[in-house]
Amino acid sequence: MLRGEVAHLDADTGSDGDTLWALTAGINWFVNPNVRLQVNGTLHFFNGSSSIRGFDDDHVIPQLLTELQFKF
Repeated sequence: MLRGEVAHLDADTGSDGDTLWALTAGINWFVNPNVRLQVNGTLHFFNGSSSIRGFDDDHVIPQLLTELQFKF
């Protein structure tokens, strides 16, 4: 199974750093009826500085997330 998602969040504070774009692509592999492997890749784009994240300009943060699930 293949999955994709795009998200846009805008805090509208009148300054940079208040908009986040996120792009997610994922795949699930059902090894057998009791085991599933899930892999997601995510890119977060911030449109300006962020004191919480500690960067001063536009920034892209990539992530790779995995999950192995067993049913018993």
